[in-house]
Amino acid sequence: MSRSQRDELEKLWILYVVQMGKISTTMTQLLEKCSKEVEVLKEEVKDMLVLDDVGAEKMVLIDALERLGVSYLFKK
Repeated sequence: MSRSQRDELEKLWILYVVQMGKISTTMTQLLEKCSKEVEVLKEEVKDMLVLDDVGAEKMVLIDALERLGVSYLFKK
């Protein structure tokens, strides 16, 4: 491998590492944002579950939570 090829390879490697760092930072920010949104939505669902009514809408909500596999998040 010639010196110019090694230099070019080194430049490409540096560019790759910099880009991966940017992607990693963006993904971390996105995950943090999504985690915050999930917590807000979980609180909304908990509020819906503690309502006194035991109507069809609440039963459909409970069924949906069980089918999605997330009902464990709302058990007392």
